[in-house]
Amino acid sequence: MASAVRFLQLLAVTASLSGAVLGQSVSQSSSSNTETRRLEDLVAKQREAIAEGNSSGVVASSRALIEIALDELVKVHSALKQVQRSSTAADRLASRERELRKILGSAFDDWGTAEARQRRYQEALAHFQDAEKWNPSAPGLMKNLGMAAFRLEEYNESVRALSEAVAAN
Repeated sequence: MASAVRFLQLLAVTASLSGAVLGQSVSQSSSSNTETRRLEDLVAKQREAIAEGNSSGVVASSRALIEIALDELVKVHSALKQVQRSSTAADRLASRERELRKILGSAFDDWGTAEARQRRYQEALAHFQDAEKWNPSAPGLMKNLGMAAFRLEEYNESVRALSEAVAAN
């Protein structure tokens, strides 16, 4: 049930961002810097957990990254409504959105990888698919998605993902 709620939140943020005009107000700059530092710290913790093979650490840092990045995207969306399309602030916000999408994609991909290592392929596949929604060009993502789908005998999804992985290389 919690994953369904999170999926609906992701869908709502994605839908609202896709129709918005990009921009950022000066007042949100310092808040963004604080959140950027928090995200950077969590990414460092996640990389450390990955290097140590600490699956629970990867899952915990992925959850925290996703929560903060989604909160930041909501703030970005709010700011989008207040700026002009051609402003410098709009360019900064567009860059911020791309950065947050990469973080979300990476966090879901890493979370899926931690689950796949524990042979929890159904959960892994769901997280790889979430990663694809946020950042389909993440390195290795389509291979991960295809392999998890293969393990679950979801061959159509496996072929789709692995075909994209092969085409990209």
